[in-house]
Amino acid sequence: MSEIAFRVKKSNIETGCLVNEVKLLQMTVKRIAIVILLSLLTCGVFILLLSWKFKLRKYFLYQTTSDIEKCTHFLVLNEDGTSSICKKATISIQNI
Repeated sequence: MSEIAFRVKKSNIETGCLVNEVKLLQMTVKRIAIVILLSLLTCGVFILLLSWKFKLRKYFLYQTTSDIEKCTHFLVLNEDGTSSICKKATISIQNI
């Protein structure tokens, strides 16, 4: 599967943090079921690991997608090396 990434140039977000790249992610029912199963088998230890480790959470819960319609989340990579996962929101604009 090819990976789609959007380069963002000169964007200031919240206190001057520069966004370098935005990637499309998709959370599927299959991945959620695997995480729930592993959490039950480890008596909740796996959920703790997912909450502590960003890379582990990204690996187990999300897969990259190339379709903006199928994506459920965005991976935002910042210039300072930090990254975050944001849920996709639908905004409706109405003309008055």
